Amino acid sequence: MKCSDNKVIYTALIALVIGAGAGWAFGKRSTCTKEDETIVGQHCDLRHKMVRLWTDHVIWTRACIVATMQGTPDEHAVHERLLKNQEDLGQTFAHYYGVEKGQAFTRLLKEHSSIMHDMVYEAKAHHHMTDKTHQAWQQNEQDLVTFLSNLNPTYWPQDEIQPLLTEHLLLIHKEVLARLEGNWDEDIRIFDAICNQARKMARIFADGIVDQHPAHF
Repeated sequence: MKCSDNKVIYTALIALVIGAGAGWAFGKRSTCTKEDETIVGQHCDLRHKMVRLWTDHVIWTRACIVATMQGTPDEHAVHERLLKNQEDLGQTFAHYYGVEKGQAFTRLLKEHSSIMHDMVYEAKAHHHMTDKTHQAWQQNEQDLVTFLSNLNPTYWPQDEIQPLLTEHLLLIHKEVLARLEGNWDEDIRIFDAICNQARKMARIFADGIVDQHPAHF
């Protein structure tokens, strides 16, 4: 075996050790920051979980948009995976707000995905949303805003949650149009913005739960 081969193997082993250590730190001793305050333990674990779930949400939403627009054979499977993410989000909320509220949240998220699916089909066929789908899209947004603000009126007031969800839906709509037009640079730019905005939502939801249910943490 050549010396250079030994070096490659050694470097790979070091990377594995560092990666394992980072994974242990992430799972056992992870820390986050909330403004100027460092947060640890279960609060931070919830932050990480929410970020993972909302990142999954936008990743699988994008995969669903691509599969639907291209008509690929995985379209149904991808859509089912997106619905599973929404069940996971509902179950996370149910842990703090009860099964009924968790299921209600899941229903609203699944409705959101169903409307998005219709929007993609209409964009393919007509290059725009029909009035019916646009109205359903806006109504679903309002239903989500009302649901969340009623759930936690102190930390998720309507005047703060509304712009957050409006921005999310607007970015999803822009993503569909960018792909429809084959504007790939814009498509990528928008998806980066969607991911950043999803992480912001995740932190707001996690911190709101902790603020409202401190006994859990």
